[in-house]
Amino acid sequence: MKPSDQLEKLDLRTDSILSSFNSDFSSVSSAAQLSTVLSLREKLDLTSNGKVKPTAKNLRVIRRLPQTFREELSRHGYDSLVTKFMASFDGGLPLLDGVLKSLTDKFDQDEITFTDREQTYFGELKKGTAVNLESVISGTANAARRTAMFHLGGSPFQALAEDIAEKLDVSVGEAGSIASTGIATFYRTIADVGYKKIERALPKNKTLMYTYLGPEDRLNRPFCHNLLTQRDNGKRWTREEIDVMDNGSLPNVFRSAGSWRCRHSWLVALEN
Repeated sequence: MKPSDQLEKLDLRTDSILSSFNSDFSSVSSAAQLSTVLSLREKLDLTSNGKVKPTAKNLRVIRRLPQTFREELSRHGYDSLVTKFMASFDGGLPLLDGVLKSLTDKFDQDEITFTDREQTYFGELKKGTAVNLESVISGTANAARRTAMFHLGGSPFQALAEDIAEKLDVSVGEAGSIASTGIATFYRTIADVGYKKIERALPKNKTLMYTYLGPEDRLNRPFCHNLLTQRDNGKRWTREEIDVMDNGSLPNVFRSAGSWRCRHSWLVALEN
């Protein structure tokens, strides 16, 4: 199988994993939002006409909103969902190994191996995605708490519930972005480290050229559209050229490609 075909297969696998994660997280988050609101309804003191009283007890309940939401997420399966998602990363590694093997065969080099230190780094990179997901949850829950504070002392509980749900719902989109970027960056980083090993083993007069792979559709950013257009016109890039590129958001274009949620990646151009 050609390296480009292996990367395309990896992309399809990743898309399937992300689709499943996004669907499951949306369900878990919706259930947690509902149970969080119900918990608040049970614990808050309301007036006879359903307004939130400005009491010390209610303030304590509102202050604890982020912990309540996190507990409800866990109760509805969030932790096992993230564990499953993290475990799925390793399933794509054989395809990356196939890409690197094709390249070392092409350049008559020894098979690529990663040091213990590199393996540890890859593992920490994977864990970083889980940490970032937790940060999203914490950030949206804290935003919901700040909003809820303004409802103390006169707002109907229904208005409080709607505002909290709106704030917490942001976590769904942000978690999807974190998950997509995290798994793609994981694979691009491993490929990058492998490509560098191939580069270092080349003769001094040999320079690797790279091509940009991925879908061409209306979802592409101008940055990616421009690279794909240049590629289709025969353009190939050196690592030095890629290293000075700026996608306008995330650093290290070799590993971040077009930024958040980008579906593209770099591959050694074997035809050159």
